[in-house]
Amino acid sequence: MPLIFCCEVSRSTSDQNCFPETRRLNTDETSPTLPPAILGRWIMPTLKREALYREIWTRPCTRIAADLGISGPDLKKICVRMRIPTPRSGHWTKVECGKEVTVEPLPEASGSTPVIWNTEAESKKRTRTGQIKKPPSSQESSDSRDRHGKENHEATQPPPTRLHPLVAATQLQFREDLKDIPWNQRAPRKHFNMHVSRESLDRAIRFLNSFARSIEAMGLAFESDLDSDGGKKANTTYPYRQEVRRSPFCWISASGERVRFRLREPNRRLRITDPEERRNAYYDWKEVPSGNLEFSFDPGWGYHDTSLWKDGKTYRVEDRLEVIVEAATKIGEFLRKKRLEREEEKRRSEQLEALHRDLRRQREQEEEALAELLRQVTDHRQAESLRAYVDSVRSMNSDTGIPGSPECLWITWALARADMLDPLSQGIFPWNRPTYSNFARPCFTEPTESEDP
Repeated sequence: MPLIFCCEVSRSTSDQNCFPETRRLNTDETSPTLPPAILGRWIMPTLKREALYREIWTRPCTRIAADLGISGPDLKKICVRMRIPTPRSGHWTKVECGKEVTVEPLPEASGSTPVIWNTEAESKKRTRTGQIKKPPSSQESSDSRDRHGKENHEATQPPPTRLHPLVAATQLQFREDLKDIPWNQRAPRKHFNMHVSRESLDRAIRFLNSFARSIEAMGLAFESDLDSDGGKKANTTYPYRQEVRRSPFCWISASGERVRFRLREPNRRLRITDPEERRNAYYDWKEVPSGNLEFSFDPGWGYHDTSLWKDGKTYRVEDRLEVIVEAATKIGEFLRKKRLEREEEKRRSEQLEALHRDLRRQREQEEEALAELLRQVTDHRQAESLRAYVDSVRSMNSDTGIPGSPECLWITWALARADMLDPLSQGIFPWNRPTYSNFARPCFTEPTESEDP
């Protein structure tokens, strides 16, 4: 049964609470000071500094905040204003493991430190923001009871606190899933990745609401592919344009990275005992919702810290909310570090590939210059052989010096061909040819000395 806190009811000795001027009141009790419309809602009590300090070091802040009807960050702000030290991260894990922990003493209150937290001024502010609603009239409360008493009512009822817009969109998406509305007939909306049963929906919505508020209190934000065209892909290889649906699931933008998360309810196997049902079933068991929640991040490979939390025998997922919020920041930093490492590795790989490409080009140019040099040597040798042969012919025939004679014309043609074949007679030195200068200039050029200032 839901429990409430009320400041107007005196504390009894049999049902005491750590907070002064409050006690737990069952909704079945009749109280003349409480109207029926307030039953089932959370009323924030007046907090004393010493009592809140004892409670902070007795159980996790998430449970205290849930009993007070506020979020964990709001309770943190109250402790900061009242100068109440809070346990550090991992404190309650050490307590569960039986390890020794250090309890920080309560410092003395200064003149400006509030000793009692008065909620009258805060109630007006919370009424405007929707965290504490104004009690409805008797007619509205009776209509609400009649509506809740129907047998074919909705599977889920909105929690008493104001829902985060993305949590409300997630709840609406769940209702559309129950009605089997085709995805192309639904309005695209951003929502969380949640897969639970109808029985666990209320609890999942409350957890996601506290999770979303805590994430935004840390300065982080939720983003989705629907915010931009980053998730829109089109296949234009076919004659008809095919458009892939963009993912509406939100992720956490932490350190410039996408921290994806999911809340699901795993199934459990239940043996089929009905003979008729077992005869028609393929297996002798069936999967039914387990009633346990499981929250997980997707940090990728290489993250060795905890990234999955689920209900256990001694705690629930809601008790790990502070650790989950801190893990979102850690995973964002981890993903950013991995991205920088990948970018650095890619940069080095590109530099190494460019170096290898330059070396291959220089090697090809050097091989081309060597082949050209060997051809020049061969041509020079042939030209020298031709000249030697012409000189031998001149020594054997005395008519070669007569102009216009066949011997003189042949000698002139042979020497011209030798000059055309000889690379040295072309007026270009071997080191000035393009095949050599293309690869030799960047390799053998000495750097110029800079002038002294």
